Amino acid sequence: MKVRTFAAAMLLATCLSAAGSARAPQSHQQKAPWRDVTPRTGLSGWHKVGGNATYDVAGGELVGRAEPGKTNSWLVSDAQYGDFIIEFDAKTDPALNSGVMIRGQSRPEYRNGVVFGYQAEIDPSKRAWSGGLYDEQRRQWLYTLGRN
Repeated sequence: MKVRTFAAAMLLATCLSAAGSARAPQSHQQKAPWRDVTPRTGLSGWHKVGGNATYDVAGGELVGRAEPGKTNSWLVSDAQYGDFIIEFDAKTDPALNSGVMIRGQSRPEYRNGVVFGYQAEIDPSKRAWSGGLYDEQRRQWLYTLGRN
């Protein structure tokens, strides 16, 4: 997975999250190089938030295993980055819901540290709302793709 950001994973899909930094935005003339932030074996520099999912790196891929019916889990990078572009591939179980956190956060003063933020949906179901925008733990669906 190649991104210019802070990464996280949720359930069975590789999911990403981004936290803002104090760095000023780059102009169109200044392009930062692509940086691979895929977790490596041992998951050094990452920590799990919420739920009971397990995370592992196998064959160069981040693999998350959810515990059915349990609270969502995230694998969160210890690093924080500013503006970003994200590219990734996701393999999901069609029975599970997942997504990519964008600018996700967890702060003790907000609902006892619950993870919140924007999520680009990964939806392998017949509904097919992949790419829809969900505001986790706040406003819920912002754009469902229901009109597409």
